[in-house]
Amino acid sequence: VASDYDLKEYLRLFATLINNMNDNISPFVKKILEFIQSRFNQELSKGFVSVIVSLLNSLKDGFAPYASETICLLIGIFEKSKTTDADLCRDVLNAFLILGVYAADLLYLIVPQICEVIETEQTLKKVRTYAFNVLAKLSKLVDLFPYLGQIMRAINIGLFSNEIKMRNAAYEFLYVLLMAQGSTFLKRANPIIQTIK
Repeated sequence: VASDYDLKEYLRLFATLINNMNDNISPFVKKILEFIQSRFNQELSKGFVSVIVSLLNSLKDGFAPYASETICLLIGIFEKSKTTDADLCRDVLNAFLILGVYAADLLYLIVPQICEVIETEQTLKKVRTYAFNVLAKLSKLVDLFPYLGQIMRAINIGLFSNEIKMRNAAYEFLYVLLMAQGSTFLKRANPIIQTIK
């Protein structure tokens, strides 16, 4: 059995191998995810997230049968890292973006989690900015209208932030959302638009 130290290096190489294999990795996905579950710890989480992102990029919608349990694992990593590790959170958000497209039926798990991270004051500012960027990308690809209440609370926090990058990301997301949702969104967003004026 490999030590955590050795496993860090193996995971990096394994992620590269998965990227090169494309969908040929599909027969091994279940075993890979079982291994991740059995050996998971916070120290190895960056490597495991890298492997998960590689699997998502290789399999795309073929990953759907494993999406819900993977989202639960990613949410745990995200929760533990939001106040300490911006790079790891960026990787988790990237995984959420891919999962949101190929497992859109599970957006009800992803979008509220991203919004909650934005709403949590202790979350690193970079992570909040990354979260807005991912929501903007997601809104171009899938319908986020069912989550508008949570999204509006997150936007409200971002628009009135003292952090310039986060505020700009919130404005960008608001613009993208307006373009994607059209007049329906405009009616719902009226209170926030009046506040901005």
